[in-house]
Amino acid sequence: MPSLTDGEKSVLTLSIQGYTMREIADKICLSPDTVKKYRQRIFEKLDVRNISEAIAEATNDKLI
Repeated sequence: MPSLTDGEKSVLTLSIQGYTMREIADKICLSPDTVKKYRQRIFEKLDVRNISEAIAEATNDKLI
């Protein structure tokens, strides 16, 4: 089972709450590019193609 870093969990949790990448970046004081990289790593770790699939997979696997 994959494990997510604290940063990846933060990005995923804020995505669940409906925040955009820019809003997430502002909330956790990162650049939008860094948030985008976190999302790409999440997609790779969970073997998904988009944020909706990532949220479903992480929730089902109790990663967040």
